Amino acid sequence: MKARILGGLALAGVLVGALGGCGAGDTGDSEADATANKLVLTASGDSGLTFTLEMFDGKKPSTKSERFTKLVAKRGKKSFSLWCSVSAQVQSSGVEDKVDCSGYAETVSNDDDESLSVTFQRAASSAGADGTYSVEYAYSGDGTIYGDQLAILRGKANELPTGSIALKAKGGGGIQRDPFAMAGYVDEALAPLLSEKILAPEVGSPTKVKSFGYDLSTKLEATLGFQLGNTGAISYDLAEAVSIMKTPGTPADGLESKTGILSRVKDALSGAPTTLDIASGVDALEEIFSPGARNDSFGVSSSTPITMVHQYIEKKYEADAAGYKFVSDADSLTSDEQVAGTLKSAAAHDAVLDAFDGWMADSLENPEEAPALRQKAEKLIDGLIDAGAAFGFDGFEQNGCAAPTAFLLVLDPKEKTVYGVDLNPCIE
Repeated sequence: MKARILGGLALAGVLVGALGGCGAGDTGDSEADATANKLVLTASGDSGLTFTLEMFDGKKPSTKSERFTKLVAKRGKKSFSLWCSVSAQVQSSGVEDKVDCSGYAETVSNDDDESLSVTFQRAASSAGADGTYSVEYAYSGDGTIYGDQLAILRGKANELPTGSIALKAKGGGGIQRDPFAMAGYVDEALAPLLSEKILAPEVGSPTKVKSFGYDLSTKLEATLGFQLGNTGAISYDLAEAVSIMKTPGTPADGLESKTGILSRVKDALSGAPTTLDIASGVDALEEIFSPGARNDSFGVSSSTPITMVHQYIEKKYEADAAGYKFVSDADSLTSDEQVAGTLKSAAAHDAVLDAFDGWMADSLENPEEAPALRQKAEKLIDGLIDAGAAFGFDGFEQNGCAAPTAFLLVLDPKEKTVYGVDLNPCIE
């Protein structure tokens, strides 16, 4: 069987780089035992197995702006190595830093491919606090290709250990060469964000940061994602990666100061759009209430709300629109009547929450999701209001089961578009 060994840095699900030195016996004793700038981890129940984690700056012209993280797993005189990625999740209740080391062996037919990952985690009560280390293994295959590596990890055991295995640490500690020390440094730099509110396009208003996570690329750029609101139900990914290097692209200059890293992230946040795009907001609202339902949208020629509703009804129903009555600034959404019109913003807000409380909360497969989804729906309708949307209703629309429904209209005067959102869908 012919196979080629692949591996690398798993960044946002993409395999980057090639595995350097995989296979038993390819790392000498001197490298594995020199712990001055390396982190060495051992399992209390298996002292014969050691894990060494170290970061290296690229030497080739194509990689000299990058820093790579390498794992060496060693038992006796046998060892293997994998390249790793670094990430973290930070919240007020605790911090989880992760170093995920993986490899992939691809066969010609792809029928007998194998994959191996060794994932290290450090859990701490807060950024800057001492943490506990653990490791988990994941393997897929029949052992034909990764048999030597599995033997090193198993030792005398017949099977690869499952679950989280506690580790003891020694050495390491330097933020330039120890991936966990580097992650801890970034955790401390960004922890003040947990006490702030940020403006995100998804909500259009300042919203509390519940937690955040980041992935570090080999260029030492942090890709950040935030969970917002009291429950963290609202997600916001920062579009721009932020360098943690003192001089971006020059690892030899070391890391930026903690205050400098925080300032860079705040600058990136301040440059992000601060109001919700109405079309995106409607899409998100439909995703909550009625994906696949009888939602629609029509372009109109007017930017005056009541005229936009008139034109929407005329385009949608054509000759049948003649029987409609129209009202302005209604205090509530009407259904089962041939009437349409504009709706006060507060009434649109209430209509969304009434629909959620009236049927959706009880229809979820997991009822525990209801509070977070309700908060997300409320943030979306508030974000649409802040973004300049006007609202209306179509009181004679029916859902997919031919029953009267609460049919909200979201009006975008700037883009001259009317969106119809079924708040009580039924799909047969």
